[in-house]
Amino acid sequence: MEIRPVQYNQAEILAPFARALFYDAYKDSTDGEDMGVYLDNAFNLSKVQKEISNPKIQYFFACQNDELIGYLKLRWDRNDEKLEDFNPIELQRIYLKREYWGKQLGSELLNFSFNYAIESGFDCLWLLIYRENKKAMRFYQKHGMEIFGERYFLFGNTQHLDWVLLKDLRNYNSI
Repeated sequence: MEIRPVQYNQAEILAPFARALFYDAYKDSTDGEDMGVYLDNAFNLSKVQKEISNPKIQYFFACQNDELIGYLKLRWDRNDEKLEDFNPIELQRIYLKREYWGKQLGSELLNFSFNYAIESGFDCLWLLIYRENKKAMRFYQKHGMEIFGERYFLFGNTQHLDWVLLKDLRNYNSI
């Protein structure tokens, strides 16, 4: 798998791709109206372009044999107040096409995120996870991420209390 930074001129590819992957991941477990509101707000082209232009947000495409199969988004322009003892980076999005689930490619993307964080001078990686997403919780815990706290997440018009997961990278050995 090749992981490469997303360029500004690729926003028109990223926005609908990210929207489709998010929808596919959550379509069976969320309210349709909330899903529509969230998709329209989170994945519209102008927002994605603005984020790609932000020097504290980095998107990456995951490709295999020249096929776009996933992406991830790292950001260090916001923080959880409980992380004040760290220099943190957030993994806001990590998605693969469904046909690539269970093939260790998610682990490769997550390990890439850990290494990128360390190489960029961050000492922890954090993320929010939907409490009902048990499969993702097992995945992150398998990779040494631990529940660090809770935080509200606005999904459409509904507030969800999500877990904050943390990976302390100060003693992390890259894979």
